[in-house]
Amino acid sequence: LEWRQPRGKAPGGGAKFRISAGRIFDPDDETHLLESREGEFSFVLRNGNLEAGALDIEFPGFGFIDFDFEVLDIVVNGARELTGRAVTQLSDIELLGRLAWPALDEIGGRLESDITLGGNLSDPQFSGGFRFSDGLVHYVPLGVKLEALEFEGRLDKRDRGHLKGQFRAGGGTGTIAGDLLFEDFENLKMDLALSGKQLLLIDTDNAQFNVETDLRFGLNPDQIEINGHIRVPSARLTPANLLVGKVDDSEDLVIDSRDTFAEPETKEVVDQTPIYGQLEITLGDDVFVKVPGVETHIAGGVV
Repeated sequence: LEWRQPRGKAPGGGAKFRISAGRIFDPDDETHLLESREGEFSFVLRNGNLEAGALDIEFPGFGFIDFDFEVLDIVVNGARELTGRAVTQLSDIELLGRLAWPALDEIGGRLESDITLGGNLSDPQFSGGFRFSDGLVHYVPLGVKLEALEFEGRLDKRDRGHLKGQFRAGGGTGTIAGDLLFEDFENLKMDLALSGKQLLLIDTDNAQFNVETDLRFGLNPDQIEINGHIRVPSARLTPANLLVGKVDDSEDLVIDSRDTFAEPETKEVVDQTPIYGQLEITLGDDVFVKVPGVETHIAGGVV
Protein backbone atom coordinates (compact mmCIF):
# COMPACT_ATOMS: atom_id res chain seq x y z
CA LEU A 1 0.00 0.00 0.00
CA GLU A 2 1.40 3.38 -1.03
CA TRP A 3 -0.11 6.80 -0.36
CA ARG A 4 1.31 10.26 -1.07
CA GLN A 5 -0.26 13.66 -0.59
CA PRO A 6 2.15 16.64 -0.74
CA ARG A 7 0.93 19.84 0.88
CA GLY A 8 -1.62 21.58 -1.35
CA LYS A 9 -1.66 18.81 -3.94
CA ALA A 10 -3.96 15.92 -4.81
CA PRO A 11 -3.22 12.46 -3.38
CA GLY A 12 -1.59 9.65 -5.28
CA GLY A 13 -0.54 6.07 -4.70
CA GLY A 14 -1.98 2.63 -5.00
CA ALA A 15 -2.42 -0.77 -3.46
CA LYS A 16 -2.35 -4.43 -4.25
CA PHE A 17 -3.99 -6.80 -1.80
CA ARG A 18 -3.87 -10.57 -2.08
CA ILE A 19 -7.05 -12.12 -0.70
CA SER A 20 -6.30 -15.51 0.82
CA ALA A 21 -8.60 -18.46 0.33
CA GLY A 22 -11.06 -18.76 3.18
CA ARG A 23 -14.60 -19.12 4.44
CA ILE A 24 -17.32 -16.58 5.19
CA PHE A 25 -19.59 -17.05 8.22
CA ASP A 26 -22.72 -15.35 9.50
CA PRO A 27 -21.58 -13.74 12.81
CA ASP A 28 -25.01 -14.15 14.42
CA ASP A 29 -25.39 -17.91 14.20
CA GLU A 30 -21.97 -18.89 12.77
CA THR A 31 -23.64 -20.36 9.68
CA HIS A 32 -21.14 -21.24 6.99
CA LEU A 33 -22.19 -19.10 4.01
CA LEU A 34 -19.47 -19.26 1.38
CA GLU A 35 -15.95 -20.35 0.51
CA SER A 36 -13.51 -18.37 -1.62
CA ARG A 37 -10.34 -19.17 -3.49
CA GLU A 38 -7.33 -16.85 -3.53
CA GLY A 39 -8.11 -13.48 -5.14
CA GLU A 40 -6.78 -9.99 -5.68
CA PHE A 41 -7.90 -6.38 -5.18
CA SER A 42 -5.81 -3.48 -6.50
CA PHE A 43 -6.02 0.16 -7.56
CA VAL A 44 -3.84 3.04 -8.77
CA LEU A 45 -4.43 6.70 -7.85
CA ARG A 46 -2.75 9.62 -9.66
CA ASN A 47 -3.40 13.30 -8.96
CA GLY A 48 -6.55 12.40 -7.06
CA ASN A 49 -7.96 10.37 -9.96
CA LEU A 50 -8.58 6.63 -9.96
CA GLU A 51 -6.46 5.47 -12.89
CA ALA A 52 -6.84 1.70 -12.63
CA GLY A 53 -8.50 -0.95 -10.53
CA ALA A 54 -9.17 -4.67 -10.36
CA LEU A 55 -11.13 -7.20 -8.32
CA ASP A 56 -10.73 -10.90 -9.08
CA ILE A 57 -12.16 -13.55 -6.77
CA GLU A 58 -13.74 -16.97 -7.21
CA PHE A 59 -16.31 -18.74 -5.03
CA PRO A 60 -16.17 -22.52 -5.68
CA GLY A 61 -19.60 -23.86 -6.53
CA PHE A 62 -21.10 -20.35 -6.70
CA GLY A 63 -19.21 -18.45 -9.40
CA PHE A 64 -16.78 -15.56 -9.67
CA ILE A 65 -16.32 -11.79 -10.01
CA ASP A 66 -13.69 -10.48 -12.45
CA PHE A 67 -13.52 -6.68 -12.83
CA ASP A 68 -10.72 -4.47 -14.13
CA PHE A 69 -10.31 -1.08 -15.80
CA GLU A 70 -7.50 1.27 -16.82
CA VAL A 71 -7.15 4.88 -17.96
CA LEU A 72 -4.84 4.83 -20.97
CA ASP A 73 -2.26 7.46 -21.90
CA ILE A 74 -4.03 7.83 -25.26
CA VAL A 75 -5.76 11.23 -25.56
CA VAL A 76 -8.76 11.62 -27.88
CA ASN A 77 -10.65 14.94 -28.17
CA GLY A 78 -8.85 16.25 -25.12
CA ALA A 79 -9.72 13.32 -22.82
CA ARG A 80 -7.87 10.10 -22.01
CA GLU A 81 -9.36 6.81 -23.12
CA LEU A 82 -10.82 4.14 -20.85
CA THR A 83 -10.75 0.39 -21.18
CA GLY A 84 -12.10 -2.33 -18.94
CA ARG A 85 -14.43 -5.23 -18.41
CA ALA A 86 -16.69 -6.57 -15.67
CA VAL A 87 -17.69 -10.23 -15.79
CA THR A 88 -19.85 -11.73 -13.04
CA GLN A 89 -21.29 -15.21 -12.69
CA LEU A 90 -23.00 -16.03 -9.40
CA SER A 91 -25.28 -19.05 -9.03
CA ASP A 92 -26.87 -17.51 -5.90
CA ILE A 93 -26.81 -13.87 -4.76
CA GLU A 94 -28.00 -14.69 -1.22
CA LEU A 95 -24.85 -13.39 0.46
CA LEU A 96 -24.73 -10.16 -1.57
CA GLY A 97 -28.46 -9.74 -1.01
CA ARG A 98 -28.07 -10.00 2.77
CA LEU A 99 -25.42 -7.29 2.70
CA ALA A 100 -27.31 -4.95 0.35
CA TRP A 101 -30.85 -5.43 1.75
CA PRO A 102 -30.58 -6.75 5.33
CA ALA A 103 -34.28 -6.08 6.00
CA LEU A 104 -35.38 -8.77 3.55
CA ASP A 105 -36.01 -12.19 5.02
CA GLU A 106 -35.12 -14.11 1.87
CA ILE A 107 -33.38 -13.13 -1.35
CA GLY A 108 -31.80 -15.31 -3.97
CA GLY A 109 -31.26 -15.90 -7.65
CA ARG A 110 -28.64 -16.34 -10.32
CA LEU A 111 -26.78 -13.31 -11.72
CA GLU A 112 -24.72 -13.17 -14.90
CA SER A 113 -23.21 -10.08 -16.53
CA ASP A 114 -20.55 -9.17 -19.07
CA ILE A 115 -20.05 -5.40 -19.37
CA THR A 116 -17.31 -3.69 -21.38
CA LEU A 117 -16.08 -0.20 -20.43
CA GLY A 118 -14.85 2.18 -23.14
CA GLY A 119 -14.98 5.81 -24.19
CA ASN A 120 -13.00 8.37 -22.23
CA LEU A 121 -12.95 10.07 -18.83
CA SER A 122 -15.38 12.81 -19.86
CA ASP A 123 -17.79 10.40 -21.59
CA PRO A 124 -17.50 6.76 -20.38
CA GLN A 125 -19.32 4.19 -22.49
CA PHE A 126 -20.78 0.83 -21.50
CA SER A 127 -21.83 -2.13 -23.59
CA GLY A 128 -22.83 -5.68 -22.83
CA GLY A 129 -25.60 -7.62 -21.19
CA PHE A 130 -26.86 -8.89 -17.84
CA ARG A 131 -29.35 -11.52 -16.72
CA PHE A 132 -31.00 -12.41 -13.42
CA SER A 133 -32.97 -15.66 -13.11
CA ASP A 134 -34.61 -18.00 -10.57
CA GLY A 135 -35.04 -15.02 -8.27
CA LEU A 136 -36.81 -14.93 -4.92
CA VAL A 137 -37.63 -11.93 -2.73
CA HIS A 138 -39.49 -12.43 0.56
CA TYR A 139 -40.43 -9.74 3.10
CA VAL A 140 -42.31 -11.36 6.00
CA PRO A 141 -43.82 -8.25 7.73
CA LEU A 142 -45.97 -7.54 4.65
CA GLY A 143 -46.14 -11.08 3.36
CA VAL A 144 -44.60 -9.96 0.08
CA LYS A 145 -43.17 -12.93 -1.79
CA LEU A 146 -41.99 -12.56 -5.37
CA GLU A 147 -40.99 -15.85 -6.98
CA ALA A 148 -39.68 -16.96 -10.37
CA LEU A 149 -38.24 -13.47 -10.70
CA GLU A 150 -36.18 -13.03 -13.84
CA PHE A 151 -35.09 -10.17 -16.08
CA GLU A 152 -32.43 -9.49 -18.66
CA GLY A 153 -31.08 -6.39 -20.30
CA ARG A 154 -28.45 -4.88 -22.53
CA LEU A 155 -26.37 -1.71 -22.56
CA ASP A 156 -24.92 -0.07 -25.65
CA LYS A 157 -22.28 2.57 -26.29
CA ARG A 158 -24.85 5.33 -26.77
CA ASP A 159 -25.27 5.36 -23.00
CA ARG A 160 -28.59 3.61 -23.32
CA GLY A 161 -29.98 0.32 -22.19
CA HIS A 162 -33.16 -1.66 -21.79
CA LEU A 163 -34.46 -4.49 -19.63
CA LYS A 164 -37.48 -6.77 -19.45
CA GLY A 165 -38.61 -9.48 -17.12
CA GLN A 166 -41.38 -11.11 -15.13
CA PHE A 167 -42.23 -12.46 -11.68
CA ARG A 168 -44.92 -14.41 -9.84
CA ALA A 169 -46.77 -13.22 -6.73
CA GLY A 170 -49.31 -15.69 -5.38
CA GLY A 171 -51.44 -16.93 -8.28
CA GLY A 172 -50.68 -13.95 -10.51
CA THR A 173 -47.86 -12.99 -12.86
CA GLY A 174 -46.38 -9.56 -13.36
CA THR A 175 -44.14 -8.12 -16.06
CA ILE A 176 -41.57 -5.35 -15.97
CA ALA A 177 -39.90 -3.50 -18.85
CA GLY A 178 -37.82 -0.37 -18.98
CA ASP A 179 -35.28 1.87 -20.65
CA LEU A 180 -32.10 3.30 -19.13
CA LEU A 181 -30.19 6.47 -19.99
CA PHE A 182 -26.95 7.24 -18.16
CA GLU A 183 -25.20 10.34 -19.47
CA ASP A 184 -22.74 10.04 -16.59
CA PHE A 185 -22.34 8.11 -13.34
CA GLU A 186 -24.43 10.58 -11.31
CA ASN A 187 -27.22 11.15 -13.83
CA LEU A 188 -28.97 7.80 -14.26
CA LYS A 189 -32.49 7.99 -15.70
CA MET A 190 -34.96 5.10 -15.85
CA ASP A 191 -38.41 4.64 -17.37
CA LEU A 192 -40.11 1.50 -16.07
CA ALA A 193 -43.46 -0.14 -16.79
CA LEU A 194 -44.99 -2.58 -14.31
CA SER A 195 -48.15 -4.55 -15.01
CA GLY A 196 -49.82 -7.67 -13.69
CA LYS A 197 -53.07 -9.36 -12.67
CA GLN A 198 -54.10 -11.18 -9.48
CA LEU A 199 -50.82 -10.30 -7.77
CA LEU A 200 -50.88 -11.26 -4.11
CA LEU A 201 -48.74 -8.36 -2.87
CA ILE A 202 -49.77 -8.42 0.80
CA ASP A 203 -50.44 -11.68 2.64
CA THR A 204 -50.45 -11.58 6.45
CA ASP A 205 -52.76 -12.78 9.21
CA ASN A 206 -54.50 -9.40 9.19
CA ALA A 207 -54.50 -8.48 5.49
CA GLN A 208 -54.61 -10.11 2.09
CA PHE A 209 -54.53 -7.96 -1.05
CA ASN A 210 -54.87 -9.16 -4.64
CA VAL A 211 -53.90 -6.41 -7.03
CA GLU A 212 -54.03 -5.59 -10.73
CA THR A 213 -51.55 -2.95 -11.85
CA ASP A 214 -50.59 -0.91 -14.89
CA LEU A 215 -47.97 1.59 -13.75
CA ARG A 216 -45.31 3.78 -15.34
CA PHE A 217 -42.32 5.02 -13.32
CA GLY A 218 -39.91 7.76 -14.34
CA LEU A 219 -36.83 7.89 -12.12
CA ASN A 220 -34.04 10.47 -12.30
CA PRO A 221 -31.89 12.38 -9.78
CA ASP A 222 -34.27 15.38 -9.76
CA GLN A 223 -37.71 13.81 -9.45
CA ILE A 224 -39.88 10.69 -9.57
CA GLU A 225 -42.94 10.32 -11.80
CA ILE A 226 -45.66 7.74 -11.13
CA ASN A 227 -48.62 7.31 -13.47
CA GLY A 228 -51.22 4.61 -14.03
CA HIS A 229 -53.72 2.67 -11.98
CA ILE A 230 -53.93 0.07 -9.24
CA ARG A 231 -57.09 -2.02 -8.97
CA VAL A 232 -57.86 -4.15 -5.92
CA PRO A 233 -60.43 -6.72 -7.07
CA SER A 234 -60.34 -8.61 -3.76
CA ALA A 235 -58.99 -7.96 -0.29
CA ARG A 236 -59.54 -8.99 3.31
CA LEU A 237 -58.67 -6.80 6.29
CA THR A 238 -58.91 -7.98 9.88
CA PRO A 239 -57.54 -5.14 12.02
CA ALA A 240 -55.53 -6.28 15.02
CA ASN A 241 -55.52 -4.55 18.42
CA LEU A 242 -58.85 -2.88 17.65
CA LEU A 243 -59.75 -0.58 20.55
CA VAL A 244 -63.40 -1.04 21.54
CA GLY A 245 -65.07 0.74 24.46
CA LYS A 246 -64.95 4.06 26.27
CA VAL A 247 -61.66 5.81 26.94
CA ASP A 248 -61.40 8.16 29.96
CA ASP A 249 -58.69 10.58 31.01
CA SER A 250 -56.13 9.27 33.41
CA GLU A 251 -56.81 10.18 37.08
CA ASP A 252 -53.42 11.84 37.40
CA LEU A 253 -53.95 14.10 34.35
CA VAL A 254 -53.07 17.76 35.15
CA ILE A 255 -53.89 20.59 32.71
CA ASP A 256 -51.81 23.74 33.12
CA SER A 257 -53.77 26.65 31.59
CA ARG A 258 -51.33 29.44 32.36
CA ASP A 259 -50.47 31.75 29.48
CA THR A 260 -47.31 29.94 28.60
CA PHE A 261 -46.67 28.41 25.25
CA ALA A 262 -43.98 25.97 24.36
CA GLU A 263 -41.63 27.04 21.67
CA PRO A 264 -42.31 25.10 18.48
CA GLU A 265 -39.68 22.54 17.70
CA THR A 266 -37.46 23.46 14.80
CA LYS A 267 -37.16 20.53 12.47
CA GLU A 268 -34.21 20.16 10.22
CA VAL A 269 -35.20 20.51 6.57
CA VAL A 270 -34.13 17.46 4.63
CA ASP A 271 -33.84 17.53 0.87
CA GLN A 272 -36.44 15.20 -0.58
CA THR A 273 -37.02 14.04 -4.12
CA PRO A 274 -40.35 15.42 -5.41
CA ILE A 275 -42.94 12.99 -6.79
CA TYR A 276 -45.25 13.88 -9.67
CA GLY A 277 -47.92 12.04 -11.64
CA GLN A 278 -51.46 10.74 -11.47
CA LEU A 279 -52.26 7.46 -9.76
CA GLU A 280 -55.77 5.98 -9.72
CA ILE A 281 -56.68 3.40 -7.08
CA THR A 282 -60.01 1.54 -7.28
CA LEU A 283 -61.59 -1.15 -5.11
CA GLY A 284 -63.50 -4.08 -6.60
CA ASP A 285 -66.63 -5.86 -5.40
CA ASP A 286 -64.80 -8.30 -3.15
CA VAL A 287 -63.11 -6.01 -0.61
CA PHE A 288 -64.16 -6.59 3.00
CA VAL A 289 -63.11 -5.41 6.44
CA LYS A 290 -63.85 -7.86 9.25
CA VAL A 291 -64.01 -6.86 12.93
CA PRO A 292 -65.68 -8.74 15.80
CA GLY A 293 -69.39 -8.98 14.99
CA VAL A 294 -69.17 -6.84 11.84
CA GLU A 295 -68.28 -7.47 8.21
CA THR A 296 -68.11 -4.35 6.05
CA HIS A 297 -67.88 -4.16 2.28
CA ILE A 298 -65.83 -1.25 0.95
CA ALA A 299 -66.00 0.12 -2.59
CA GLY A 300 -64.91 3.20 -4.45
CA GLY A 301 -61.78 4.80 -5.79
CA VAL A 302 -59.46 7.75 -5.56
CA VAL A 303 -57.12 9.62 -7.89
